[in-house]
Amino acid sequence: MIAPDPPFATWVKPPPADRLPIITALFIVALVTPLTVLVGPIALSPTRLVLLVSFTPGLWFLLSGRAGPLVATDALFLAFTCWFAAAMVLHHGSAQVERAGQNALDLLGAYLLARVTITTRRRFDQMIRVLTLVLSLMLPFAAVEAVSGQQPLNQLLNHLPGLTATERAETRPRLGLHRAQVSFDHPILFGVISSSLILMAGLRRCRGRVPALILAAGLSLSSAALLQVAMHLALIGWAHVWRGVRARWWLLFGLCVLGYGVVDLASDRSPFRVLVSYATLNSGSGYHRLLIWEYGLQNVLANPFFGIGLNEWARPAWLHSNSVDSFWLLVAMWCGLPGLALLIAGIAASLVRGIRVPLVEGSQVASCRLAWVLTIVTLCLSVATVHVWNTAYSYVFFLIGAGVWLGHAREEEEPAPDIRPRTERDRPHLRLVHSRFTPIDSASSEPPSTPALQPGTRAAPERTKRPPPTIYSRFGVRRLRRLSSTLGP
Repeated sequence: MIAPDPPFATWVKPPPADRLPIITALFIVALVTPLTVLVGPIALSPTRLVLLVSFTPGLWFLLSGRAGPLVATDALFLAFTCWFAAAMVLHHGSAQVERAGQNALDLLGAYLLARVTITTRRRFDQMIRVLTLVLSLMLPFAAVEAVSGQQPLNQLLNHLPGLTATERAETRPRLGLHRAQVSFDHPILFGVISSSLILMAGLRRCRGRVPALILAAGLSLSSAALLQVAMHLALIGWAHVWRGVRARWWLLFGLCVLGYGVVDLASDRSPFRVLVSYATLNSGSGYHRLLIWEYGLQNVLANPFFGIGLNEWARPAWLHSNSVDSFWLLVAMWCGLPGLALLIAGIAASLVRGIRVPLVEGSQVASCRLAWVLTIVTLCLSVATVHVWNTAYSYVFFLIGAGVWLGHAREEEEPAPDIRPRTERDRPHLRLVHSRFTPIDSASSEPPSTPALQPGTRAAPERTKRPPPTIYSRFGVRRLRRLSSTLGP
């Protein structure tokens, strides 16, 4: 006798493996919601509200093993969160405990949400579809903002009681247009996030949304976003042209190293300075980034272990702005080189773990791995020249967590395409293949039984006759042969 299910078994049911959980879809929608919700004295963005709900269950699922075995990235990100909190308390005391908790929520919470909920190839594809759809819907608002400088969505939300929309950043127009930031804190963030999805959309059957993502990234008028667009389009073209060559990515890596060496030998400047001078829309901002790297590294080397926290960093008096346009440099300045090493090691561990899984070239899971690995690599290169914060900060680590499942992925047995007629696919139990003699049930693989011969009689010679084409008037003999192949031996 089978024991009945407990009463609560019907209340909490895990979503199907091919459906994106509701909490994950809400997080994606919250990424583009330009609101600040006041909860008492605390101002929370929609992404942090979702992460507050999902953080504790996600951590429990991870530590209990329900989200799969623990991996190196889990431990390294948790260690970075603790190291960041220790650096904040060391430099600022209890005054910055709130900042440490905010960092844990934005980074570890977003990573856990994707780590626990995106565990299959179908959920990964659903995530890409929802992300690309949401960013594509922001294109009309970006176009209006680029032409007029107004934010109609933010202005509408400002009229709602108790809500405050994201303020527009003070940026100068470029190429005769205003820089579109839509729902994010800066046009750079809108451009980097929009361009980061181009490669995944192009490789995972969302090619129709690639033009919208390119246009959205272009309306941000950000050099980092446009450079990322060029990299993604080049990588898509390389993957298509050299798709029959197994070592095509090692070949690309070798060409990049060779190009770096040629530029280093042929120019009196470093390749990084050459790239900044030629790959930016504003040469002045490119030179400013070089100065930030030069003086920022001096601060890191002077305080290598715990960094300088949130204190002002040392720089010349004529370098008025205190902004640091490099995510990796700012992390090193916040919590030192050990914190930066933990963060980079966590990302590298997830990439290496996904790459080492043996997969069949050209399969569905291998295509997901290619799209995710290239997206994370190009995104890490992009944030070396820009800083990400708030929703963009959570988005980066959400994408990293969305690919952890690839480390233990296996090939899916995709069914072969069914070549039978639609009527026979729809009604498999009523499917009969008629002949002149005995009707054969196509669902059975056993051949028809022949009558036993009487003693002293001879079997009639077998005659090969063509099947009557009138039964299958549309396809004739070819269709009958295809159907008979399903009967087995």
